[in-house]
Amino acid sequence: MTQVPSAPGPANQSPRFAKTELWVQITTGGQPYPPSFQDMFLDPMFIGMEIWAIDQPASFAALLPPAPPATTARAAVPPPAAAPAAAPVPPGAPGPGAGALGGGTERLEPADYPWEPSGGRPHPGYDVLVLNDQTNFSESQRTDVRQALDAGRGLVVLHHALGDNQDWPWWYEEVTGGQFVLADRGAVRRSTTTRVASLAVTPAGRHPILRHIPTFTLTNERACKGLWQSPKITPVLQTSQPDSDATVAWVGVHPTARVVCIQPGASRETHRHPAYRMLVRNSILWAGRRLI
Repeated sequence: MTQVPSAPGPANQSPRFAKTELWVQITTGGQPYPPSFQDMFLDPMFIGMEIWAIDQPASFAALLPPAPPATTARAAVPPPAAAPAAAPVPPGAPGPGAGALGGGTERLEPADYPWEPSGGRPHPGYDVLVLNDQTNFSESQRTDVRQALDAGRGLVVLHHALGDNQDWPWWYEEVTGGQFVLADRGAVRRSTTTRVASLAVTPAGRHPILRHIPTFTLTNERACKGLWQSPKITPVLQTSQPDSDATVAWVGVHPTARVVCIQPGASRETHRHPAYRMLVRNSILWAGRRLI
């Protein structure tokens, strides 16, 4: 078997497979974004990820666990077992793998890697879905996404995508744990957005996503206020900017999937900021169970 070059992780971690890339689908649409968003993923810090942009109307079918071949010669391969959800880490408390700013250890591969190829796709299926769209999913998309999340696929929700699925309570109540509300909905009032010259953000707690993330300031960003947020979310980044809600990045509430939501992401300056890029990178790795 082909030897895999050494990679970050514990010294006794031995790769079992030659192909260990994390497969990532990025889906956009519904709102414009600057070219700097796509350019962000060309940064060398994202090496080791196979990143594919698939705009809306997108297919989420490649997130689903493949069905085993219809043959009696081998046993059916069940979908990967879901890892137990991590308990919320209170601010200031050390968490698993915590370091000075969150810590975390990268794994070379998940326990079930590689997946069985299916449908003639030239890859084993996507591990993580990154959203920067703003739309309501179709019924077929909702079915695929629900099955994928129940199977433990990862989800990273960026900026515009916090406005997704306004008419799908399961999405924002049971998955993301937060929503930018586009129109008044009963007692829930419309969220607001304000262009601000400076948005200072501070790590909250010691989550692995915060590895290498200091306090940093974004410029020419949009502050959002009045988002609907579940009391079950785990804050990751917070701010004292008066035009913004206090929590601007958090871990979602789905019981099986790893979900991360990041509100900032409006400007070229944000997309080019090294700390923001590291935050997105770490979120993808954590959602894909490569950062523990």
